[in-house]
Amino acid sequence: MTSICHRSRLWAGSILLLAGGLAGCTGGSDDKWSEQRPATYPVQGTVLYNGEPVADASVSFSSTGGDKSVGAAGKTDDQGTFTLTTYEPGDGAVAGEHRVTVIKAVVEGEDPSYFDENSPNYGKEPPPTTTKYLVPKKYASFETSGLTATVSESSDNEITIELND
Repeated sequence: MTSICHRSRLWAGSILLLAGGLAGCTGGSDDKWSEQRPATYPVQGTVLYNGEPVADASVSFSSTGGDKSVGAAGKTDDQGTFTLTTYEPGDGAVAGEHRVTVIKAVVEGEDPSYFDENSPNYGKEPPPTTTKYLVPKKYASFETSGLTATVSESSDNEITIELND
């Protein structure tokens, strides 16, 4: 289970690094990367689990058309609503079909003192951790979620994602 936790941290770190790098982009005419990227369209939605809104879940979209997959991500609020980001906050996702994942999990048994240089635990082998999924684990992977969504080139991309046991 540690590898899942590690992958989740890597994914979250990658998103933060990407967002930080994009924050410095000016979008000027010399910015060829911005000029060549596919257009995005606003996407908002709601995640429901057994009919109830899911707060604090991570939502990921991955396009299935074209030469390269383009990802978008968002996090649900207290009402289970999310807004997707691809390049800039709230810009949405590329048009077309997408595979979708929803993850809501907590890591149990994690003790940050094993990574704190001022702690007597520093450098010791940390205790094992487990990941407790608060929505079914199958929704955490593009390969097993069975979730798909279509993003259109319109401004009305309101998507409801329904999860069940």
